[in-house]
Amino acid sequence: MNIENQMKMIFENYNDALAQVYDTLLMQQAAQQPQNAGELFGLDKIAARRMTDWFENTPLHHESDETIANFLQTLDEPADFASMIICASYVCDDGIPDYIARLEPRRMDQITDRVIQHITRFSWQAASPRDPVSDDILSVSALLDWLGTRSSDAHYGAMLDKFIRSEVPYDLVSDAFIQYTLTAARSQITLIIETLDARITAASSLRKVDEALLSAVVRMAAGSGNTAVYQCVSRCLTATPRKNLAAACLADLGDTRAIGFLRDWLEHHPDASSDRLLVAEILNTLRVLGDDISDLAELAQA
Repeated sequence: MNIENQMKMIFENYNDALAQVYDTLLMQQAAQQPQNAGELFGLDKIAARRMTDWFENTPLHHESDETIANFLQTLDEPADFASMIICASYVCDDGIPDYIARLEPRRMDQITDRVIQHITRFSWQAASPRDPVSDDILSVSALLDWLGTRSSDAHYGAMLDKFIRSEVPYDLVSDAFIQYTLTAARSQITLIIETLDARITAASSLRKVDEALLSAVVRMAAGSGNTAVYQCVSRCLTATPRKNLAAACLADLGDTRAIGFLRDWLEHHPDASSDRLLVAEILNTLRVLGDDISDLAELAQA
């Protein structure tokens, strides 16, 4: 049996074992159903531990003493390990299994290169909101999640370029890419800001992908006093139609320099008072940043 078929068999058996684990856990919970998401998350953690036991104690096949875990640890060649990860992204019902994600093979940079080559092969763009999600897109999403667990920003620039060129990516891909950005690409804030600034300069507007990146970079820089991020968000308010988003991002950023900026903007844009939602967002941002807005009470009631 070649390695690809062996991997597929292992992960199909993993799906069956995972389903049995959840069936057992849910039956045990029948008398006291989970009341909130926290309790359900607790079930997920228990299931992950039981599946770790499954990898470590399940024979590779009926006539072997070698466990699945032992076999996986022999995948020393980058091509073999990458093939295994990619196979898991297609076959496993819950994405890359926790046990697999925790493995620490040698030459991870070469493995990552191969995974990224796979991810970037496919179009991430949905032709319409009702487009069915293909197995390839599910694989891309799962592998982006895996890259986040590796804290690897290798080739982030190329990945970022593909994301912004997608314009309207599948939600699964967009969510996974933004989470990957948040967990593994904190060193890339400057590149993200340069990308957003270029978009604002070229088009004076933000697309869905740009807005997702803006929100992500604000989360990464919140409370840091990062001048480049502050200036980028401020430009979004002055130069793009999505002023409500920019005002909310200034609140999330937590940079008190925005107090003077927003007050000055209101003073020079008296016509903005007709946009009640925008004014309310700006006033809320000023309040969040600690400003006394009592002198703006008339504007709030307009």
